[in-house]
Amino acid sequence: MGMYDTFLLVKSIKCTCGWEQIDFQTKSLDNLMDTYKQGEPAQSYYLRGLTPEEEKERDEDLKKNYPSLYNSPIGKMCGCLTRSDEVRSKIPDGKYNCYTSCMHCNSWIEAEATIKDGIFVGIDVISMTQGEVKKNKYRAI
Repeated sequence: MGMYDTFLLVKSIKCTCGWEQIDFQTKSLDNLMDTYKQGEPAQSYYLRGLTPEEEKERDEDLKKNYPSLYNSPIGKMCGCLTRSDEVRSKIPDGKYNCYTSCMHCNSWIEAEATIKDGIFVGIDVISMTQGEVKKNKYRAI
């Protein structure tokens, strides 16, 4: 699948089955796993290593919530970087292709994210395929 960036909505968009979608992936930007939240400046940040205090907090969280991961060699690599306060780049105003799929019915949603005056303002749905509702552990309707 590769790397991508994410647009995160404050107000969800409903799929054809009624499932609410709040995150859309895009390959139209730098594909550095950045997240752009609706209503906030559209900018990416440099990454930095965790402080000793942040590492301790991460380890406590892993131990409590993900014990098998905490005890594995990969556990120490999880979350070893975090976003710094230093802006790497600002995303230019414009419309950016993005997409998501519904975990509930497997519909595919194509959309455009809009950045205006340096702010991620929202997403407009371009197309939505009709999926088939599946029974799984994520069913919330």
